[in-house]
Amino acid sequence: MPSSFTHLIHIVLLCVAVCSSPSSGQEISVITASVLIDGKQHEPLNHITFPGEPRLHNLVAQIPGSHQFYWPSARVCVPRLQKKLLLKRKALLVQLELLAGIYERKDANESLNQALKLKERITHWPLFATIQHGIEPDNLLGNARQNWALTNKYSHYTLALLSVPKYVTYVGLFNNGGRKPYRYQLLADSLERTVSFTDGNLFEIDLQGRVIAITPANAWKIRQQPGSLVFRGIPQSELPSGFSDINNKAVELLRYWQPGKELNQSSSPCQV
Repeated sequence: MPSSFTHLIHIVLLCVAVCSSPSSGQEISVITASVLIDGKQHEPLNHITFPGEPRLHNLVAQIPGSHQFYWPSARVCVPRLQKKLLLKRKALLVQLELLAGIYERKDANESLNQALKLKERITHWPLFATIQHGIEPDNLLGNARQNWALTNKYSHYTLALLSVPKYVTYVGLFNNGGRKPYRYQLLADSLERTVSFTDGNLFEIDLQGRVIAITPANAWKIRQQPGSLVFRGIPQSELPSGFSDINNKAVELLRYWQPGKELNQSSSPCQV
């Protein structure tokens, strides 16, 4: 009898030890985040660790002097989405290479140069994937849909913030592209004289990822927006069958241009 009782005690103690310790196959998830300000790592917020079940407002609450930033431009990047975005760019570059081959076989040298130039420039765009475009910090606590949960599905989040922008960036096939000072003027007045509004290849992309196609009907109604991108692509009439979506695909990538980055600057890493 004593031996049976002792054996039972051993079984109970073994069960307590096993049940109270983490399973060997079970990982304890840790959610981390980092913050970029004007395209640069912000050292004090380089590695934030969240206990429990954090939400977006918990990440935003880490930012000192949050009123200084232009929150409509805020982006939240995760590595998995960044990989998908870069694959989309790679697919577009392949399509442009095929398009260049068609132009070359047709001896369409001007169109060939445009395709190769656009391909080379897209290669260096600073792309930064985001779960959403823009954050409204003051409305997060009262809006469960906007104040979404940071989950271990992604494990690491990178919040990119921007000071109030005072420039517009011209990208694509502009002869004199790059960052220009923002002026309160009609967008049409800021464009190069060689630009035609009837080519179907002009677009404006604002900091919240909204796209406006610039046409003869609206060209003289749209004003410059600070921080926006203006894209000039290949004239739509020059795009052969099967390639008519080239400009739209480029514009879709531009929705993920990292705020604060200039032409030929590398995008910031999505995970430290």
